[in-house]
Amino acid sequence: MTDAMTESSERTGRMRALLSASATVTLATVAVNLLSYALVAIGTRTLGPERYAELAALLGLLLVGYVPAATVQVVLARRVAAGERGGLGQASLRTAVAVTVIGAVALPVLHLTLRISVPSLLFLVAALPAMTLGGAPMGAAQGLHLFGRLATTTTIIGAGRVGGAIAGLAAGGTAASAMAGMTTGAWLALFAAAAAVKGQAWRAIAAREGAQARAATREVAHATLTMLAMAAIMTADVLLAKRYLPAADAGHYGAGAVVTKVAIWLPYAVTMIALPRLAVAGQRRAALRVSIIVLAGLGVLEVAGVLLLGDVLFPLAVGDQYRPVLGWLWLFATLGAVLAIAQLIIMSRIAATDRWVAALLWTGLLAEIGTVGFLHGSIGTILTVATLTATAVAASALLIPVRGKGKPGTNLDLGTLPT
Repeated sequence: MTDAMTESSERTGRMRALLSASATVTLATVAVNLLSYALVAIGTRTLGPERYAELAALLGLLLVGYVPAATVQVVLARRVAAGERGGLGQASLRTAVAVTVIGAVALPVLHLTLRISVPSLLFLVAALPAMTLGGAPMGAAQGLHLFGRLATTTTIIGAGRVGGAIAGLAAGGTAASAMAGMTTGAWLALFAAAAAVKGQAWRAIAAREGAQARAATREVAHATLTMLAMAAIMTADVLLAKRYLPAADAGHYGAGAVVTKVAIWLPYAVTMIALPRLAVAGQRRAALRVSIIVLAGLGVLEVAGVLLLGDVLFPLAVGDQYRPVLGWLWLFATLGAVLAIAQLIIMSRIAATDRWVAALLWTGLLAEIGTVGFLHGSIGTILTVATLTATAVAASALLIPVRGKGKPGTNLDLGTLPT
């Protein structure tokens, strides 16, 4: 009887700790997301639909540019949680240099294909190293289950980047000024976050070991291919709308995509809390199943909320001139909910050091681009293709066998939860 009571008490304690950690991280991510939505609200009103299309495309590119930072965070969290420390700071620096070089090479291509101004793209490239290095303190704290410190660094880095963009937009009134402010804020936030990381988390970053640094760098490279494809799928519809739709319709689509972003990032704390458990093979199946159930439930609530309140809240948030997209808000929310689940499943495969899922994601992205290339007559068409792509990616990533570090293939079958 005493043993049963002790076990029950321990389970209750673990649940309380999990809820407390989730609440702390959720508050941080919600605060950063509220700033992001403020940026969109100011941008839609300041620039108008046609000029806002460029800022929406830049924000999409920013999501892709943030992928290496998110990858550094995920890999460091996985390696720290799995006890594979050493060389993590060196791997982060190498990744930052590589990302900056790639961004500089891609700049003229982006300018010609997406018709985005060169100054805006230059500021975006200048922010890449700061953004990438910012993933290191968050990853170390996450892997050590220091969720209070994770919340602190998340707030500092997110508020610096987005707050800087808001300040730049308010000061200059252009997409380029928003990017200039974002770059300044990203660098200031990096130094502030580094100062906020102390003790065990800092030692995990600073430990030097050449062989482990090379292994960590290779893991970051593999994971970046996966997360880059995931981020591209998350933002492809906005960029395709910018490419194929008239300027006003593209601006409307960019504003509607705010609902997608809300549906993706509002429940992101679920994925952040689950990641350290996803890095441990014995805990992965249960953590994945519970997290999918939670995300699916939250997704239903998000879509229901949009159906009930979208017609009222959306015009208040972005302005009456974006009313033409109101009828599609429920599908924007559905797309975001499906992408949130897909993102969790991809994170689980990265935690399992999977090497195959990147090919799946890139195939899905190419299929979406090719389909929209033929069918791009309206907002609804592009949005429907994006939603079907996200659904196919999530289902396939869950079912296709995992292959990591030469291990035999196993799938992510959710099985049954342990009792």
